[in-house]
Amino acid sequence: AAKFGAGDLTGRAPERPDDELGRLGAAVNRMGGDLAARIASLARERDETAQILARMSDGVALLDAAGHSVLMNHSLASMLDAPRPAVGARFRDIVRSPELDTLITEAAASRRTVERDVRLWTPRPRLVRVTATPLEREGRAALLLVLHDLTEIERANRVRQDFVANVSHELR
Repeated sequence: AAKFGAGDLTGRAPERPDDELGRLGAAVNRMGGDLAARIASLARERDETAQILARMSDGVALLDAAGHSVLMNHSLASMLDAPRPAVGARFRDIVRSPELDTLITEAAASRRTVERDVRLWTPRPRLVRVTATPLEREGRAALLLVLHDLTEIERANRVRQDFVANVSHELR
């Protein structure tokens, strides 16, 4: 029991004699085995979630009630031209976008999902669709941000519009 309490789940209690003490040892051993299996399952789930987040093309961040980044994937860091996800930093200091800051404040205050297109003025300006969803995290308010990059779609639309304008001009 002391080894289990210290985090060593490999220890085993003696299961003899065949009285209360032996049955207690068997119960402690079963409990240790069950606990080890649950911890392994939670670790697998955590790793799978981390892999899914890392492979998403949309930027994802989880902010705490104070506006600090609890979780951020690499896609979001790339959109912000950050070298790596800045976990623990104030999100406002990472992004420096008044439009995004207003959207986050609005979602947190209204406790409802807010969705809006926002232009990020990073070294490579981007147009992103931001969805801010208030969550409850460990009894505290949190905010889930999902940023979908629309920059290429906007560029393709601009090229299409220019082409149509040029063709119609040439036809006249």
